[in-house]
Amino acid sequence: FGAFMWSPALTNVVIIAGLAAYILMYPHGASTPGFSGMTTQMMIMLALPATLGIFAQAVVLIPLLKRAGYTYSPNFQFRGVGLRSASTMAGWAFAAVIVQQIGLVVTTQLLSSQPDGQPNKAAQSNAFLLFSLPHSLITLSLVTALFTRMSVAAGRGETQKVKDDMTTGIRLSGIASVMLTFGCFALVFPLVSAMFGADPDTRWAIGSMAIAMLVGLVPYSLCLVIQRVFYAYNDAKTPFWMQIICTGIAVGLTVPWFFLQDTTILGHPGAHWVGVGVGLAQTISNVVQAAVGFVLLRRRFGAVDLSETVRTYVRLAIAAIIATGVTLLVSFLIHQVAPVTRVESLVELLIIGPLFLAVYFLVASRLRVQEINSLLGPITRRLRRG
Repeated sequence: FGAFMWSPALTNVVIIAGLAAYILMYPHGASTPGFSGMTTQMMIMLALPATLGIFAQAVVLIPLLKRAGYTYSPNFQFRGVGLRSASTMAGWAFAAVIVQQIGLVVTTQLLSSQPDGQPNKAAQSNAFLLFSLPHSLITLSLVTALFTRMSVAAGRGETQKVKDDMTTGIRLSGIASVMLTFGCFALVFPLVSAMFGADPDTRWAIGSMAIAMLVGLVPYSLCLVIQRVFYAYNDAKTPFWMQIICTGIAVGLTVPWFFLQDTTILGHPGAHWVGVGVGLAQTISNVVQAAVGFVLLRRRFGAVDLSETVRTYVRLAIAAIIATGVTLLVSFLIHQVAPVTRVESLVELLIIGPLFLAVYFLVASRLRVQEINSLLGPITRRLRRG
């Protein structure tokens, strides 16, 4: 899995190089704001590195495939290679994506109608970046590795092994998802100020939406794991219906905000709370989707023992709450002596980030969270030898 995971980094390197070349060639940017002020050459300089990056991501894997013993030879025999089952899977997966895009259209229309200075589409894009980064780095990587094992076990009819891999994925992903479910209240606003500026409207627009999304990181991760279990059995239809439920609830909770923008809520215009509403709509829809997914799993595969997983999550939650409390106290003391600026927020992050992680892992280790001890074991042994 190493090459597959690292090859996308090459895409980023190529794109960054292309952007650097663009800045050198056009230091003053377009003549007027927007695409109307851009020349054809400028658009090519922005678009070409993206295409070249994807090309490089694919080409770099060819030598590694050869080293692994794979040789490519054209084969035009289409019968008996599983195209029918693959196309059926792809059809349901594509339908799920379409449903998801319908929900995105509703959200985009709402956020695009926001007054200046209020949470808008740009704020949502940045908030979703903060939300999806830990999910992509940890949960997606774990599930990608476990999916192969689950697929092999499913093909052999070893249902218990599939369940064991599923619970392993849930417990390991919980190290990050539970941590950030609580830690976001201490870490997000300094992170937003350091990355996007300390303007109060920017801090609120991005930070409030990111927190509303991050409190639903656990069910979001659970949905991914559950979907992969069904995919392991060549079942993309069930995840499609799960997506229907998720999108339906999210849209149902988002639409009322079109009518609440001009009202007053807790002393602020309704538009002030739209970002929170959009984020919570996503969180609630994922909670319901995860619950429905578990019910469907039980109906198809029988009982799934999650008792140890629940105990692990409770211990992780205790560790995260304590770490968040300590971090908020330190942040409060920092703000007593320094105003909120971009530089101050960066310094604050450098202090509270390691502090939060240290307290979280220490408390979780003391609570005998097996996954934490397995993660920290090699590190502590090396430190002791050193």
